[in-house]
Amino acid sequence: MKKLLLVPAVLLIMAPRAFADFYQWQDRQGVVHIVNDIGKVPAEYRNDVKVFKSAQPSGPAVIPAPAEQRAPESPGALYGDHTLEWWKEAFNNKNQEIDELQSSIAAKKQYIDLFEAGRRFGQIYGGSDIETYNKDVQELPEDEKRLAALHDELSDLRRKATDVGVPKYIRGE
Repeated sequence: MKKLLLVPAVLLIMAPRAFADFYQWQDRQGVVHIVNDIGKVPAEYRNDVKVFKSAQPSGPAVIPAPAEQRAPESPGALYGDHTLEWWKEAFNNKNQEIDELQSSIAAKKQYIDLFEAGRRFGQIYGGSDIETYNKDVQELPEDEKRLAALHDELSDLRRKATDVGVPKYIRGE
């Protein structure tokens, strides 16, 4: 029984650094399961699921400059080979892609940490939990490489935007 109480305690301690919800339930054999997708909880156990909510990641806030500090914008004006609207969309897409990948990485790291902590305390996991753990462990290095590449792409996009005179508030600076 003490082992079962340790898993929620570990969840609560580690929850502040995660960016995904986790669902915990206990099956008929007394095995506690933790998943990051409510769809993985069998229907017969959904009424007894404990949900561990987490905060959404807060990326860097982009505060537009006051209108008097902005360069005059004409809708069709080109900055390099692209309009200002294209640059806005390019920065928004790149930042969104980075935020989503950061959230995914954080969720995978938390699941891995929880799984490993449970093992240290003698937790027995089901097949789907083990599959999720193995998948996350395998995907994490590639995700981190992709995140580094996305940050490089964003830096390159900022450099190009600076070179052609895109206003700072669009570049997120």
